[in-house]
Amino acid sequence: YQSMYPNTTGHSNTASGYQSLYSNTTGHSNTASGYESLNANTTGNFNTASGRESLKSNTTGAQNTASGYQSLQSNTTGSNNTASGRSALYSNTTASYNTAVGYYALWDANRTADVNAYNTALGYNAGNSGTNDITTGQYNVLLGASTAASQAAASNQIVIGYGASGHGDNIAVIGNTDMTAWHPADDNGVDLGSSSYEYKDLYVDGVAYVDAIGMGSTAMTLPTADGSANQVLKTN
Repeated sequence: YQSMYPNTTGHSNTASGYQSLYSNTTGHSNTASGYESLNANTTGNFNTASGRESLKSNTTGAQNTASGYQSLQSNTTGSNNTASGRSALYSNTTASYNTAVGYYALWDANRTADVNAYNTALGYNAGNSGTNDITTGQYNVLLGASTAASQAAASNQIVIGYGASGHGDNIAVIGNTDMTAWHPADDNGVDLGSSSYEYKDLYVDGVAYVDAIGMGSTAMTLPTADGSANQVLKTN
């Protein structure tokens, strides 16, 4: 009922559900499925909304995909956003290039300083754990249920693992506080860095177990048995 109600020159649109694409005038190539989906859209193009009130407030935003009840519900002019899951990216209005997959993922995200959000969140309540929920942040990657950045305005943080929390901008965190070890895929088969991409500093609070130590381009194999008194370890 009343889907595509005032449409004038818009074409290639598909609307299914009460007042879906209700305000559309010249927008084209949109697909709206669900009660009031893309309800406010006027000139926005290439949008896909599936689910009640998905992309409901969108007016001129283009190339958005929303799947799930109230996903991208507040979006007005933001473009190139993808939201899948109930209320994913619910609060976003004008920011673009966000991807949120999961129930309430990135619910609070709403960067308004510019359109360059580029946030990615995957998982139940990812970026919406109730602690440091992303609001105006950008360039963040949150993978895992209830992952969180270190602050609402976080920038370029990578957080991976259930309940993991970011430690600051431009820092990657893998795993939550229950983790006890990181393992390579196999034994003695994976390098950490290379001669072309070296790590800067190493901080260890504990014991470092190594089979050899390299200084510059020289590797020194450490002895595995006790020596005699006054012996000196040297390289050839």
